[in-house]
Amino acid sequence: MESKLESTYRKIKQLEIQHRSDSLLNTINPVAKLITTFVYLILMLSVSVYQLSALLPFAVYPILLAAFAHVSYRRICVYTLPILPFVLLIAIFNPFLDRETAFTFLDIEISRGWITFVSILVRAMLAVQCVIIIIRSTGMIQLVYAMHTIGIPTILTNQILFVYRYLSLILEDAISIQRARQSRNCNEKSFIVWSTIVGQLFIRSMNRSTSIYNAMLSRGFNYTTSIKHGDLWQTKDSYFIIIWISFFLFIRFLNPTELFLH
Repeated sequence: MESKLESTYRKIKQLEIQHRSDSLLNTINPVAKLITTFVYLILMLSVSVYQLSALLPFAVYPILLAAFAHVSYRRICVYTLPILPFVLLIAIFNPFLDRETAFTFLDIEISRGWITFVSILVRAMLAVQCVIIIIRSTGMIQLVYAMHTIGIPTILTNQILFVYRYLSLILEDAISIQRARQSRNCNEKSFIVWSTIVGQLFIRSMNRSTSIYNAMLSRGFNYTTSIKHGDLWQTKDSYFIIIWISFFLFIRFLNPTELFLH
């Protein structure tokens, strides 16, 4: 039976393979996808927390991205579930702090706090869904290249790249320790056992990171992001940005949901 560590390791490896497929979204330049997503997030987050209806049209972007990437939108929604506890922790107090009545539904008064509560949930889900789809269709390495291209500081792009690159190595060590523990029928789950395992993993990680860093310095690493990118800018990349940003501006400032309801 696959353990949680092995499942996580497998999913990370799948990310390195899935972005090489021939879906429509995968053929778009990573820089175009990153710029479009940045604009989407800025305009979506700029909507007032009390305008819940204005957020609904923004769901079109992740839904169509998933379709273009040949990824099930239902699966993307499942991947966003782990963030719900953190979002709930942020928004749970809104209904108690803002009790002013916004509207009445079936003789039930709905306060402004509940509207902001749902609004925060929707924002978080849409934002994370877009990030997941972009990573799955682009790959983390090419995404870091795109971030470096649009001017994000090198120190930040390097940190993201290194964390992603060596997360799989740490997981390999963790899986190795877990298998060794299971092969010795060590099923004890006391604090002493787990602290020993974490300590061993920390020591292994430090030793490996030191070796990797020395190898990087010996090959001329100078703290700059050096990623070769083979995708050239094409006309379809410009169309991708223009069409999507025009759509975002339309739904942000005209609010088609209210126009349709009226």
